[in-house]
Amino acid sequence: MRGKVMKGKEIGTLSGVMFDENNQDHQTLVDEGLASVYDAIRMGIRVMIFCSKGVLYDGPTPYNHNRFPFVPIWAHRKKVDNSPYGMIRQLRDPQEDLNKRRSKALHILNTRQVIADENATDDWDDLKAEVDRPDGLIRIKPGANFTFQSDTNLAQEHVMLMNQDAEYIERTGGVNDEMMGRQTNAISGRAITARQELGTTLTMTMFDNLRLAFQLIGEIKLSLIEQFYSEAKVIRIQGAPNQFEFEEINHQDPDTGEMLNDITASQADFVIDSQNFTASMRQAAFEQLMSMMEKLPPEVALALLDIVVDMSDVPLKETLVARIRQISGQKDPSKNPEDPEEVAQRQMEAEEQQRQKDLLEAVQMLELRLKEAQAVKTEAEAADKIEKLKPEIDKVVAETMAIEADVELKDEELEFKKTDAAAGRTIERASALASIEASKRSEINPNANTRNKAPGGKEKR
Repeated sequence: MRGKVMKGKEIGTLSGVMFDENNQDHQTLVDEGLASVYDAIRMGIRVMIFCSKGVLYDGPTPYNHNRFPFVPIWAHRKKVDNSPYGMIRQLRDPQEDLNKRRSKALHILNTRQVIADENATDDWDDLKAEVDRPDGLIRIKPGANFTFQSDTNLAQEHVMLMNQDAEYIERTGGVNDEMMGRQTNAISGRAITARQELGTTLTMTMFDNLRLAFQLIGEIKLSLIEQFYSEAKVIRIQGAPNQFEFEEINHQDPDTGEMLNDITASQADFVIDSQNFTASMRQAAFEQLMSMMEKLPPEVALALLDIVVDMSDVPLKETLVARIRQISGQKDPSKNPEDPEEVAQRQMEAEEQQRQKDLLEAVQMLELRLKEAQAVKTEAEAADKIEKLKPEIDKVVAETMAIEADVELKDEELEFKKTDAAAGRTIERASALASIEASKRSEINPNANTRNKAPGGKEKR
């Protein structure tokens, strides 16, 4: 259909929306220059009410989202006519073949062929009835040939084909033994996880389509809320676990009369997110955290113990977590810190910590005073003992000084003797050297002494 479309950088998600002249908000955006309009041809949804006699109503859709009000959910669609079909359609043929093989094998095992002579019995109907019975009584004439024939090999072939059909269904269906929790030849956890992820690749299309359907349904609901929800309401918004915020919408200011948080005057985006989380993955994460806790220091493990136990599925988990946090002193992250009870609890804890701190300081001060008193007492006792032992100490000091003086005197005498002896040896040595020198001179000049002497042995002057 042909119409006018709004555009503008400042109008956000309203850019590209069909312009409605009866919408006061659209008109305000255009009048203030925040948006401009241009002619365009768009696909539009129309509503028609008709009966066998003719059309009762034909007009544009009353909804702003311009979509069908119904969202179909399908797994696959045919390429020829886009008709939807589920994931079972491609498994119907192998399932029918499996059922046929099972019934064939069961029929062969429950039936037997009889080979007998023409004259073996007179009543063939009775013989056939007795052969079909597991406890049948068969009577034949003497000398007649009578044998049974059962084709069990053919039954085994049917069972083999039936097993092939079952394997084909499991491979193409995307639901393997690991996803159903059955025991297989995969031993390690990595191998089991890899096979589970391989199964999810085959079923991914269905989950993507389901997510797209949720996205479309959410967008339609949000558009209807923005279009028709004009009453005042208080909405509770949950953020973290057990933490709530209350938001008022379509609330009129009593002073100015202005509408606050007017939902009908805005257009928002609807975003949906998903998370792959199952009980087995939760258990695997819990076991991994427990093995990691064994390698951590004790104080770190105690600080993380409440989080690890919170991830488990044990009974009375909340009670265990609360007691662990009470022992370790950890806070509950799910509680609102602005809660009056939490504020009062924090104040009580702060007062208790201050009281403990003051008590510790008082104890430390008393210990310091006790040590000082003990030191003063020890000094006084030491001074008293010294005063009592002073005569003995003086006597010992006097004796020590006398001994030291005697030792010094003896050392001086010994040193003097050593000096005197050394001087005597020096005089004797000098005298000996003088005698030797005189004898040498007399041998060299025997008349030297005669010339210098006067008669009578006196020397001349």
